[in-house]
Amino acid sequence: MRPSDSLRWPWPLALLALLAASPAACDSSPAPSSRESLRLPVDSADDIPKTPVTGTIRGQSFEARDVRLVRDQRSQYEHTDLLLSAASAETPCGKLDPADPVRVWLRRSGPGPLQPGEVRIGPQNEQPWEIHYQLRQEGTWVGVGEAVALLRLHLSDADAGLGGEIAACFADGMGSCVAGSFVATACPSTIDLPLRGNEPVEQLPVDAGASDAAHEAGP
Repeated sequence: MRPSDSLRWPWPLALLALLAASPAACDSSPAPSSRESLRLPVDSADDIPKTPVTGTIRGQSFEARDVRLVRDQRSQYEHTDLLLSAASAETPCGKLDPADPVRVWLRRSGPGPLQPGEVRIGPQNEQPWEIHYQLRQEGTWVGVGEAVALLRLHLSDADAGLGGEIAACFADGMGSCVAGSFVATACPSTIDLPLRGNEPVEQLPVDAGASDAAHEAGP
């Protein structure tokens, strides 16, 4: 046997081993973090900045330029949504630009208007609140509904609307967090024109990293 023959067959096996060890051959998607491991950047609502809600969502800069309070009063489906969108509108409750913005949204299930007070959302806090984010990615809505949050609501100056502060971090393995203050404008619920665009209001976003994404349809 020629010396070169003894080296001919091990090479494919060696190549496979090299590829398996190479970072390029591994899944680079971030591993989702659990809500139990999440920590807010503030200890109390008094520590939340008195500036507009900003942060990062899936590596993108986020600023809530439009904040709306939408109450759905359908029988046996009553809930109130607080929608913080990285978009703007020329008029209150008007058309958003961009039309499909990155959005952080909170939902309080049950009847009645929201009341001033403080709410903590997390694995150890059983209450009717939930929080999510959603955004378009390659033409598909993706979202994460595993999070911890601190929300404080109050009447804004001169009764201009419902004001508040929020700090939230999401279990997407990408360090997505937002914090800041807001004043929400009360807007009518528009069942026939869902806020996600042309999709039915019942459609869920694709889970983009959380182990347990939204259990209900978002706004």
